[in-house]
Amino acid sequence: MMQIRVLLVDPSPTYSQVVPWELNGGVDLVVRGVSRGDQAIMLMSRWVPHLVIISINLSDMSAMKLAAEVERRFGIKAALMGMYKPEWLRQVKMPWIAKDRLTAQLLRQEALDLHQVGWQSEHQ
Repeated sequence: MMQIRVLLVDPSPTYSQVVPWELNGGVDLVVRGVSRGDQAIMLMSRWVPHLVIISINLSDMSAMKLAAEVERRFGIKAALMGMYKPEWLRQVKMPWIAKDRLTAQLLRQEALDLHQVGWQSEHQ
């Protein structure tokens, strides 16, 4: 069974600490969380996830900038996350995850969907 590695990047302690702890379960899903973009880049230099989910409310850099940096450095396309999808994001072709719908099953399905279209890390 493939282990799915997911990184949540969100300034809220609930989403950077509690949610990863709650979603870790079973041998197929490992979720880690950080609260800032620079922490995400540092973590990814030694632990490369299959799926990166970035809050649109980061404080140290824009979610779009971090998504671009993650793709440039690691070849991973990120999904954006928030309570609502802002109008400006409707113009951008990026996966969107509503915070209130974040579950282990959704993460597994999102990772499988990204894998099927080739949005997967080379670092298996």
